[in-house]
Amino acid sequence: MTGTLAQLIVLATYGNQFLRTGEINTAFYPDNSTFLNSESVDFREMTKRFILSGFSEKTICRNPGEWLNLLKKEKTQKLHLFFRASEDQSKGPDYKLAGFIGGGGNWMLEQICDGYSYYWQAKWTYNNSSSEKDKRWIVSYARFSQKIKSSNYNQSEERIRDNFRVALSDISSFASLQNFHGWSNTFQKALYELSNLSPGENYYYKDLVPSGDFSVASRQLLYSAAMAWVFGGMGSWNDINLEKKEDEERYDELSAKLYQCITESVLAVVNV
Repeated sequence: MTGTLAQLIVLATYGNQFLRTGEINTAFYPDNSTFLNSESVDFREMTKRFILSGFSEKTICRNPGEWLNLLKKEKTQKLHLFFRASEDQSKGPDYKLAGFIGGGGNWMLEQICDGYSYYWQAKWTYNNSSSEKDKRWIVSYARFSQKIKSSNYNQSEERIRDNFRVALSDISSFASLQNFHGWSNTFQKALYELSNLSPGENYYYKDLVPSGDFSVASRQLLYSAAMAWVFGGMGSWNDINLEKKEDEERYDELSAKLYQCITESVLAVVNV
């Protein structure tokens, strides 16, 4: 799973815990694993004074803690993840570009208020001049001031789990037939995670969701999706080339299905 998506999940799940309890989890900012590579994380408002004018940008929260208090002040009811597939996939399907910042479709954070929503979109900028080698990302979340009708994503985790299990089994078998045994093993590990009683224990982002807020079954689905994320650049599953046309077509079919199952799984778990 990319760090950009992992951070969105954390903002949504820990944010919802705060909206429900009024208390900021000590495992949130800045100690959560998804923030460790970020030099700064701020939140900005994009406003437009006139129809023909451009947008002006203003920082309204300097860190995620201030942002949580803003959500409370604005009477936010809930936070959801929002995903929209790319309209133009002429340069490649979403799964092919999913490992790159800005690729793989559009992930946003939906701030649901009373009958309307705001949408926050992240911008990650790499800072070569940072004095700390591990903290080189400057992250800004921006929202536009207009109110938008809230989305209504409500999917059955059980149905998605069944589809995901089939997708993982199929792509693992295909990888094995192509002698990609390392990839087959990766998919098998993700498949095992669907029954792991301690999901996420061997994953880098162990703290994607607040402890105690999600059932074992939900965490199994989420971490299985995270571990099945094989989409990236050189050396990733996307970097595979096959000689036979029928194998290439099957590879594309299975990869697209896996990506769809991953996005559905993440959305189903987070947007409860």
